[in-house]
Amino acid sequence: MVEGNENAWTLYRRNGFRDTGELGDLLPDGVRRERIMTKDLGERPVRGEEGIMDKQADLERFVSAQAAVYDRALTELRAGAKRSHWMWFVFPQIAGLGLSPTARTYAIRDLAEARAYLAHPVLGPRLTECSQALLAVEGRTAREILGHPDDLKLRSSMTLFARAADDAAVFQAVLDKYYGGEPDPATLERIPASGSA
Repeated sequence: MVEGNENAWTLYRRNGFRDTGELGDLLPDGVRRERIMTKDLGERPVRGEEGIMDKQADLERFVSAQAAVYDRALTELRAGAKRSHWMWFVFPQIAGLGLSPTARTYAIRDLAEARAYLAHPVLGPRLTECSQALLAVEGRTAREILGHPDDLKLRSSMTLFARAADDAAVFQAVLDKYYGGEPDPATLERIPASGSA
């Protein structure tokens, strides 16, 4: 956490998160982002026959993580300038791309989990809302809005959810606007390997 941000630190601890000791990325202006937090989630539940998660509780890791920061994240997106640390759990990506403990905690295992995320009554609408906020920003690149490497994470996330969604229009529109319509190749490579096409 950022020094002096005791309210956020208290809230994260109350929700079962702990400080990993790792520092986040540098912002474009050279300011260090917050310390990286993680949460031990124990065993992950199994999937049902149709591939959608049997236990919505597994997705609660995202709901819990977003609870303290979602409004701020949406405000930053609408302003066209990400300033705080929430990318992993607002725009999650397929497992295997991120190596930090936090990236692994918030990785989406496969298309079945991505579909469950989209069907979740809180997470699905929030992902759409954040994607629409990005589409409303004019005159800025994804890198200018999010910084690097979060611009790459956005492309990965939009590629995943464009493949998982029944109606992928908003996610494809983000790819069209910021990435020339090109999906993330590393994500596409991992989708078939994720087990649920």
